Amino acid sequence: MRRLILVVLAVAAIMGSAVPALAQTKPVNPTVAEFNPVPEEYAQIIRAEIAYFAPGATNPVNPPVSLGKPALTATGCTAPTTDPCVRVTINTQPVPLGLDYTAKVRVIAVINAVEMPSEWSDPSNPFDRKPGKPGKPVIK
Repeated sequence: MRRLILVVLAVAAIMGSAVPALAQTKPVNPTVAEFNPVPEEYAQIIRAEIAYFAPGATNPVNPPVSLGKPALTATGCTAPTTDPCVRVTINTQPVPLGLDYTAKVRVIAVINAVEMPSEWSDPSNPFDRKPGKPGKPVIK
């Protein structure tokens, strides 16, 4: 019986790796970002920043964009977390057209009258920056 279970698990593992995961739609020209700041440090934060990174890049494609000091939501943005989070509107129009960009956020606090940025967050899920739909043509 033990051998049968091991064989079933091995076959399931092999089959699972051959079957693509449930497809998630990659955002195109996203307009919202969500992240969880450290709740205990939120009072000291003066602003948050977001930056966009090309695949494999360590530097952002444009200078970071200030998000101001966004308000915390009452509950978590993404299940299963229930920690307060920040949900902000973003503008990816300044980002050059391209595929598989990621976003990172950081927060800035004032410590001894000096602005101190945190490290960049881990990268977001990938998104694409594609041309927008043109306006309707007028035929004359």
